[in-house]
Amino acid sequence: MIGYIKRGGSGGGTDTVYQYKSPLAGWDPEATQFRVHPGLKEHLGLIEER
Repeated sequence: MIGYIKRGGSGGGTDTVYQYKSPLAGWDPEATQFRVHPGLKEHLGLIEER
């Protein structure tokens, strides 16, 4: 469950696009930033470095 960051989302910020939420969204081949779904991070015990 990997999503990509889409600029210009609601409120002019960014949105994360997950295909399971938006099946017709497809994949942006120009995306350079990605996110792991928070539920998957929790389940696997993944930790983000800052």
